[in-house]
Amino acid sequence: MKAFPFLFLLFVLFSCDSIEPKIEREVPEDLIGKEQITEMLYEVQLIESAYKGRVHSDTTYVEKREARMLNMLEQNKVTQERFERSLAYYHQTPSDMGEIYEGVITKLNMKITQLEEKMD
Repeated sequence: MKAFPFLFLLFVLFSCDSIEPKIEREVPEDLIGKEQITEMLYEVQLIESAYKGRVHSDTTYVEKREARMLNMLEQNKVTQERFERSLAYYHQTPSDMGEIYEGVITKLNMKITQLEEKMD
């Protein structure tokens, strides 16, 4: 009877090895690395922010935003399909997306700090 608590604890420790399910996922051949996709998502956020308030005042904002997005992809030498495939791959694992978005948020916060310093 004394072994029961030990066995129970052992079972709990090994059964809770990882909360995140282990999913076999196929890695795209042309997967964009985490660092580059972080930079690209940062640029996407800047583009989205630039056009956020223009909905009512600029009737061509959608075309302009899409053109800037395509330009960003071109500058990174990445097709839209490759970008979407890579993003879909990373979305399969929350820890990957958490790491990527943490990098995006850090870069955005640094940009805000730079802009605030220029205003002072």
